[in-house]
Amino acid sequence: MATKTVEINGVEYTLQKVATNQWYKIKDRSKDKNGNPSEEKLFSEVLEHIVVSPKMKMADFEEVEDFEEVMQAAIMFQCKRAEPKI
Repeated sequence: MATKTVEINGVEYTLQKVATNQWYKIKDRSKDKNGNPSEEKLFSEVLEHIVVSPKMKMADFEEVEDFEEVMQAAIMFQCKRAEPKI
């Protein structure tokens, strides 16, 4: 799979694309019991499967803005889309 390094607020993150079927499994797992999208679940999955370095959890980010920028970069890399959508 393809990889990309992005720098956000002085930290380098390595992103890895996942296969299309794996991306849709991630999206399916990111829904609540009623089938509604859950950003928390999606972002946890993105950190686990797409942001490969450094390995982090949501709680590891001190600034929400940095976290959101990492998530946007990761989802845009995976989907080549301007806005991250669940």
